[in-house]
Amino acid sequence: QVRALAHDKVDNIMWIGTLSGLAAYETGLPYPASAFRSYTTSSTSDSLGSDIITAVRPDTAANKTWIGTGEGLYLLYESSKVP
Repeated sequence: QVRALAHDKVDNIMWIGTLSGLAAYETGLPYPASAFRSYTTSSTSDSLGSDIITAVRPDTAANKTWIGTGEGLYLLYESSKVP
């Protein structure tokens, strides 16, 4: 179930927040070269604290993406965005 949707027009990434995690789809590349990546909770220290995504807000000026979850607010830096 989709809970949040945002389009980063600078990086051409469509962010999709669901009850099962966050997905990023790079829209600027022709099929099949388009990149798809998912972000979920895991045991690593740099993972999301919750798979329940409630908000997504790209901050293109700062090359970051804000992610609201059931456990708080997270910040995704440019280096960890879709390659």
